[in-house]
Amino acid sequence: IYKNDYSKNYGVSSPVFLIENLLTLSQELDFHEEFRDIQNKYNDVLFINPIEKKSLAEIFFIHYNGLGPVKVEAFFPVPMPDNYVVKIAYPEFKKRRYRISNSRIYLENLSAGCSYIFETELMEDIASIAVMNLKNRINRIKAKAIVRATTKYLAAKQAHKVAKRQGGEMLELLAKAATQAASWASEQVDVRHWRLLPAEIRVGRMLIPPGEYKGRIDFVDPNRTVVISKQIQNFTITKREKKFFMFRTVN
Repeated sequence: IYKNDYSKNYGVSSPVFLIENLLTLSQELDFHEEFRDIQNKYNDVLFINPIEKKSLAEIFFIHYNGLGPVKVEAFFPVPMPDNYVVKIAYPEFKKRRYRISNSRIYLENLSAGCSYIFETELMEDIASIAVMNLKNRINRIKAKAIVRATTKYLAAKQAHKVAKRQGGEMLELLAKAATQAASWASEQVDVRHWRLLPAEIRVGRMLIPPGEYKGRIDFVDPNRTVVISKQIQNFTITKREKKFFMFRTVN
């Protein structure tokens, strides 16, 4: 999915730890050809021996960052054959700004005194996916809206003609008003969306020896300036254990 979709459409590359896991797994399963293919393609990714990995613990930091795009109503005019203009509504996603762009984790093994520093990687660009998916469908959405608006307008126009033939000044005025209203009327589009979804999901992973740890996580802007810093509660992790920490930022 990263190679065929995320990288091509959203500029999101495969996270390094996923490649590391693929290398380790292919070696452990004796998939030698697949191992060589992966290693040749990602020659800058460190291979971790399966035996060594089994002696370590695995820790994940999941960072939900920013706020997803907001769906708004936009309009475009469509002229009818008699030059009346119908205003068509359609949905549009607008990205919201946020300052934090990355997160950096610091861990210290309390017994050995060893320190570990690593950063999160972009796993899912939710904002870009939402914008692109709607953009890919927008021509179909607009076409259907034009058909509906044209049908309404022509029906109102026909009603005006019938009223004019049948007589009655008040009836004609009402029909004409309905035609005018139809010419500028627009359907209210569905702008419902998950307002609290993050703009992106970032994940950091590190293999560490078993033991007790303390640490902190810094949330930084594109200039590497720390925006927020949070202490990580002391924790103990055992061999081959996986532990997950989750953080949410909207700045």
